[in-house]
Amino acid sequence: MQENHPPSHRVPEPPTPPQRPRGGRRAPRRAADGTAATRALLIALIVLAGVARADAQTTPISVLGDSPSNGIFDPSVEYDPVSGRGWLAYSAVFGGFSPFGPNVETHIASSPDGGASWQLETVAAPSIPDQLVNFDGGLVDGFWNAEVPSLAYDPTDPGKEWKLFVHRIFRRAEDDFTQDQNLPGYSWIGMRTAATPSGPWSAERALLSSGPLPIAPYDQVEVAINELDPSLSELIVYSEPGAHVAGGTIYLSLTGLRVSGPDRIVLLASDDHGDSWRYVSTPLSPADIVALGYSEVDGTAIVSDAGRVFLLGTPGTDGSIHQGTFAIEFSSLETGLLARSGGIPKLHLSVPPQPGEPANRRGGQADYHEANLAGGLIQPALQLDDWPVFFTISNTGVDLVAAPSVPGPAALAGGSLLAILVSTTGMLGLRIRTRPEESHRPR
Repeated sequence: MQENHPPSHRVPEPPTPPQRPRGGRRAPRRAADGTAATRALLIALIVLAGVARADAQTTPISVLGDSPSNGIFDPSVEYDPVSGRGWLAYSAVFGGFSPFGPNVETHIASSPDGGASWQLETVAAPSIPDQLVNFDGGLVDGFWNAEVPSLAYDPTDPGKEWKLFVHRIFRRAEDDFTQDQNLPGYSWIGMRTAATPSGPWSAERALLSSGPLPIAPYDQVEVAINELDPSLSELIVYSEPGAHVAGGTIYLSLTGLRVSGPDRIVLLASDDHGDSWRYVSTPLSPADIVALGYSEVDGTAIVSDAGRVFLLGTPGTDGSIHQGTFAIEFSSLETGLLARSGGIPKLHLSVPPQPGEPANRRGGQADYHEANLAGGLIQPALQLDDWPVFFTISNTGVDLVAAPSVPGPAALAGGSLLAILVSTTGMLGLRIRTRPEESHRPR
């Protein structure tokens, strides 16, 4: 959620203390029967069906039983491979007069039908009112918010199979309209565990931070990320966790921020269910981001489809952040290397943000799961023209690799007519499959 709060990305330099820094020939196929006109009609129906499906499935997600005043954002979707039930963690935003809080907490919903419908299950990480002890000893009224969650299934950790990562960050209660309510210098990545996402969830561990921050008395964080590799020494805050479990290892992508904002994407790994962490790589360096035509990348997730692993990211350019979602395939998740072409990370797919205002920061921190058959990739949007529900999450119907499994109503109608025509013309060998085309590099 904080990614739609400018202060979370423009980190103020703390006044004190100084910074420390995935055999024979084949018989010829018999020509299909039917006229040229029939074949042309079939092709037209295929095209129309695909277009109708895309239009029909770009639809907002509603969570039954949950209605935070400013909406929902930051989706993280997982499916239980045993029960088949879907689980969705998200930021629930409660505001009052201010459109951006002050309360943001992590809720979890479930789906019995592949993402077609969602029902609130629990508040997994609440917003906690408190008085912050500031660097100068003063007290600041506000809330410890739990934002940008990432939910992961870790099957080899009995009783703790589900892991929830959140960015725990302090937000001042007073809104002086300077957009400085969030205090990222007082933040860390927290983790909770549970046997099932409906809870109960464990107490939250203050798990990961840069090390230089947060400052005392909030510097009791388990792992100082900057100490894992010398290349990280200039980063002061980490946000936007993207968790993925493979081969018994938890992989976690993070946005590493300098004072000026998002700088690079860092990949960590844990081989003991989150108790200790190691640096894997920097999948997207500042040079990579510039080579792709962006000024920053944020809001990453690690996802898989058809046995392939991808990094989802949210690109930004100067003056325009959160401009949709891209996917880049990992050539090796274990070593944190992305597929490249000519030395530049190779875009597999690009999904634009939804239309609306503000045009320069509409959203994109998306997530994906191949079992989310009714929705495909799900992507949030910030739309200030829909007061007071500024934040929404929508199904896009986009699949990363696999063919669409659940078409929209219009596509179903077209598909039914197509099936009739196919059966009557004898074109039984026709196979229809749509998949996203690889995007060109953004301008």
